[in-house]
Amino acid sequence: MTQNSLPSATCVIYVILIVPITFCLFKHGRHGILGWLTIQLFCGLRIVGSLIEIHQNNTHSTDTTTTLILNNIGLSPLLLAALGVLHEARTARNPKLNTRLEWIKVLSFHSVVVGGMVFIIIGIIHEIDNKTTTPPTLSKLGIVILLLAWCVLAAWVGISLRKTDQSYEMIPLTTPHTREPVYGVPPAYAEATTLLYGVAIILPFIGIRDIYAALNIFLTSTTFKNSLVAKVILSVVPEAIMTTVLAGAGIMTRHMSKLRKVGKV
Repeated sequence: MTQNSLPSATCVIYVILIVPITFCLFKHGRHGILGWLTIQLFCGLRIVGSLIEIHQNNTHSTDTTTTLILNNIGLSPLLLAALGVLHEARTARNPKLNTRLEWIKVLSFHSVVVGGMVFIIIGIIHEIDNKTTTPPTLSKLGIVILLLAWCVLAAWVGISLRKTDQSYEMIPLTTPHTREPVYGVPPAYAEATTLLYGVAIILPFIGIRDIYAALNIFLTSTTFKNSLVAKVILSVVPEAIMTTVLAGAGIMTRHMSKLRKVGKV
């Protein structure tokens, strides 16, 4: 296997995956823009990161700062993409959801994840500038924040899954044409539940990716950090599976935006 084999394969994978993700972004409309745009951004970061890595290998460049930052910054879009899709699923399952409170929680989560990623990036730059193998405190703090964010996301998904269709049978809704009050399960409930299960499926893979990042930061041994096998199993494969699962769930629920055309009483 040559130096460019893995980045080339990664680039091809995400060039392919960005097509269905873009389709999902278009079909899910404004309600899903938070999640699908973030996934599209993640695919773009992986493509750009792979191309930069290939260029550095071909030119024998020793400046790995950009590659390291792009590889680590992928953690933030993973968490935020899962949150965005979760938010879309939750609001589609329950039109009576307190949207203001929901957005406060979503924006708070965004702030925490972005803050954690900023700490990691600053730590990486500091580590490279000082040519030290001991990760600074900021990097450790950043990855701990992201691990905690993953725990919060997992709990959020678990709580959302506990709500069954019986919980929504008496939600007062209005038909889109007559605006007359009706009671029943929201039309988008089934597809929203499918999307919610998609988020639940990818949670373990996001966790694996977070643990890999934590090991890279907390372990001082370069053997693990430079291990191609560890990178493929704990980083490349989980990320590709996660993106593929979300793309599949997004395509399966492509009509959800139309089904959401039910207002609150």
